[in-house]
Amino acid sequence: MTERSGIAAYASAGGRASGRARQRLDLARVERELPPMDSAEHVKARLELLCNWTAAGLLAGSKAGAAVRSCEAWLKLHEHELDRQRMKVLEQRVKELEAELSGRALRRVP
Repeated sequence: MTERSGIAAYASAGGRASGRARQRLDLARVERELPPMDSAEHVKARLELLCNWTAAGLLAGSKAGAAVRSCEAWLKLHEHELDRQRMKVLEQRVKELEAELSGRALRRVP
């Protein structure tokens, strides 16, 4: 009797694990569990979760590929924005240095 109840418990646990593995990814779950794409750290966490879902069979390869491409596009835009902001800072610094040099040149002329 003990052996039978042990087998039943084992089978029941296996059934629960199988059910969890076959859970569907609905929009509510995706929105709840996927980190937002608002920082490089969140995008990295999103990619890791997408990888795990794909490996567990919760996400089809084609859908995973599309999701990864959207992360890549976001990262590219994020890098572009960082570069643009840095360029603005550098352009302002060049103007300041040009003005400084121009002021020195005017003072030297007799």
